[in-house]
Order: sequence, then structure tokens, then C-alpha cells
Amino acid sequence: MTAYLDLSSEYWYSPPFREVVNSYYFQDSERVPQYLTESVLQTRMAELSNVHGLVGWSGETIEQDDAGVRVGIVSQSGERKILEAEYAVGCDGSHSTVREQVGIERDHQDFDQLMVLAVIRSRELHEGLKRFPLRSTYRAMDPELKGYWRFFGRIDAEEGFFFHAPVPMDTTRDNYDFHGLMQRAAGFEFACEFDYVGFWDMAVAIAKQYQVGRVFIAGDAAHSHPPYGGYGLNNGLDDVSNLGWKLAARLNGWGSDALMKTYTEERQPIFRETAQDFILARIRTDRDFLERYHPNKNREEFERAWEKGKTDTPARAMTYDPHCE
Repeated sequence: MTAYLDLSSEYWYSPPFREVVNSYYFQDSERVPQYLTESVLQTRMAELSNVHGLVGWSGETIEQDDAGVRVGIVSQSGERKILEAEYAVGCDGSHSTVREQVGIERDHQDFDQLMVLAVIRSRELHEGLKRFPLRSTYRAMDPELKGYWRFFGRIDAEEGFFFHAPVPMDTTRDNYDFHGLMQRAAGFEFACEFDYVGFWDMAVAIAKQYQVGRVFIAGDAAHSHPPYGGYGLNNGLDDVSNLGWKLAARLNGWGSDALMKTYTEERQPIFRETAQDFILARIRTDRDFLERYHPNKNREEFERAWEKGKTDTPARAMTYDPHCE
């Protein structure tokens, strides 16, 4: 759901694409916090006899030669071990130790914009949003944001929300009125309880290659961008799907080194397109719209453009066809 200036505005619309997407799934869209996702994954991992988890250990060093890979790990108490394997995959986030130690460089585009992420519980906010159809995200467009958004996303259907918005670069958890910022985005006052406040940088980074010898990278270690629309997580899952069967083929003797190289060749362009054509293009489009149209300068022209936005749903969203089956 999109509104002009704040969520109490007379100008708002909700394109139909979310209903189109939902029709493919058993349940409507839901936002699952990372700590719950990790809990689900750890529970499932414990059921798999061929997976051994070392929770509380961190990767410290990685070395490789023609015979295999050696990963040095350290526990929270300082104990150290060496793990040996034929291959290693670094899924260790945007500040990847694996990527840095094997010497993979990244193309990096930084926008010098700090963003806040707040997780809250507020029944009053839920009640205040009942003027709209039930949606999973509510974004407020403001000319001063230069194409970025202030927006709320639902974690559940009643009182759980997360909130993203641009903030000054020197913002900390202690020197800024995040509640006031959220009320400004909503356009009305509401009480809330904070579960979390954190920050992230508005940036896009793509590794120049996803493999060096026997070492691969996947997920945020290979590509990172603003957390818009779950593209990062879903790209990471597709990385694993692409790489997993190729590693199995190599280990089982029928996959070649040439097959392993196709991992970078196939996955890297997908993320580059996602970053440039979906995320950054959307920011540029919104910035250009807000610079050109303003209801106080030319209300009639603004309203014509705003009406067009109501039906200008991206073609890819309207033709979305998951291939889960």
C-alpha cells in the first residue's frame, strides 16, 4: 500500500499484484523474523543425520590446495579446531570472512544513507491502518526522502510490525526519536513497544566471482542490497539450489570443473538484474516522480499522475509464476 507523505493522506493506492502473488500459495504473505527462521532451520537441521551443527563457533581462517579445504574455527570460549573438506561454501554474510580471505573483490555502490530498522508491537497502529485493505506493507512517499521510503511491514496480522526509514548518518539508538519518526510516517499518534532497533546502510554490492578453486560463496556473502521485498533471501536460496546439485554431481564423479564454473555464470547476472532493474530502478522512479509532481504546485497534474500510478503495476508482478513445483 502506497501513500503520499504519510499513511493518513487522501492520496493512496494499493495495486492488485499482491493478490495475484497470494493466489499461488496456501497462505497469504507473512513476514517471519530472522530469529524465528533460524529456530525453524536449527530444529530441522537437528533431524538430519548427515548435517552436523557447531552453534557458537565462528569461521576464522580458510586455506585450500589441490587436495581440499581447511577451515579454522573458534568457539566463544576460545577453543580452536580445523575442519577439513573437499569443498567449502561461505554463507557468512555481507562482511564475509571467507570472501575476503580467498581474495574475491566486489563491485560496490554506496548511497551514503543510513537506514533504521525497528521492530515494534502496536495494537493502535493496527487499528489506525484499518482504513486500508489488509496489506503486508504500508509505505509513505515523501519528496524529502529522494526516492527512499518510510514504511511499515506486518510481522503478524494484529500488532507486530517492522519499520524502515532513512535517518541521519550520525543516528544512534540513544540520540533519535524513532517513535516520533514512525508517528510522522503514519500520520497519527499511536503507542508502541519496541522489540528491536538496528541500522543498515543503503548499498548494493556484488562479488566479481562466486568461486575460487574449491571455495564458493553464496547468499549475502556473494551479493547484498537493501532489504526490499525479500529478494536477498530468495536469491540466497536460489544460490544454494543451483550450487547444491552441482557439488553433489562433482562429489559423485559425474560433474566436471566446467560445471562448477556455471554457478557464477548463472547466478551472478540474476542478482545484478534484481539490484538494478527492480530495487534501484524503483528508487529512481519514485525520486523522479516526487521531484516532478507536487499537489501544492499543480494539484491537477499531480492527481493525474497519481491516478496513473494506481494502475501502473509492474508487468513482472502481474505475470509472476512461481516454479516451486
